[in-house]
Amino acid sequence: MGLSIDDLGFLQGVTAVERMRTWNRGLPLLEAHLVRFFHTTQTLKIAGLPSDDRLIELIGELLGKHESDSETGIVLFATPGRRGSDTPTLGMHLSPLDFPRLERLRDQGQSLVITSVRQPPLDCWPRDIKVRSRIHYYLADQQARERDPEALGVLIDDDGSITETSVSNVLAVAEGRLIAPPAGRILPGVMLSTVIHLARAEGIPVERAAIGPETLRAAEEVLLTGSEAGLWPARQVDDIPKPPGPICRRLQPLLDAFLAAAV
Repeated sequence: MGLSIDDLGFLQGVTAVERMRTWNRGLPLLEAHLVRFFHTTQTLKIAGLPSDDRLIELIGELLGKHESDSETGIVLFATPGRRGSDTPTLGMHLSPLDFPRLERLRDQGQSLVITSVRQPPLDCWPRDIKVRSRIHYYLADQQARERDPEALGVLIDDDGSITETSVSNVLAVAEGRLIAPPAGRILPGVMLSTVIHLARAEGIPVERAAIGPETLRAAEEVLLTGSEAGLWPARQVDDIPKPPGPICRRLQPLLDAFLAAAV
């Protein structure tokens, strides 16, 4: 398929998107991704898309074209369509996974830099939708990489607390408990929700509260969650070392087992 230069996804960046990946050649979190995808399309008033069942069929057909036995990423997106049209644009494609990089992240961790780039205000657009309007994430990563070429930028909120990165939700560990930013202030990550569920089932206390930059720098551990790598540690925050700790190492195999069993 082609994307017209008159498509509102191109002209105005009005694009709902979901990124997911296979685990053991299946899609254990597909339903949660589709729930978020349809919430995003409803918020953006993108109408006329296929049903959940039809989308699942189309995703299955796409996966059937994947010739390798390895896992793969999948990107699903929708726009309102061409300007003046009532027909939406729907697209999906496979996205190769860089397995050596993902293994390094899970084992060695990710460098983080807390930036001065702010999330768009809540009255701009809601943060519980996943869209392709990502200039703020891009600028945060650009700022972070001026300090460390391998770093991700952590964005801040209007109160100065941290929010998320361009590819992950962020959790801090303090006194043995997990702290995640308030639900309404960040993207509701599918992997974040899964990790919180597993942590609570394991008896690890979980709190939703604002995380200030100093709290993140002082945290016993900093954990990141995202669709491609699942759960991985930060190895440093603003040059402060954060060796992978017991909470992350305890949750990683639980997450792997959960994803394997859910296929």
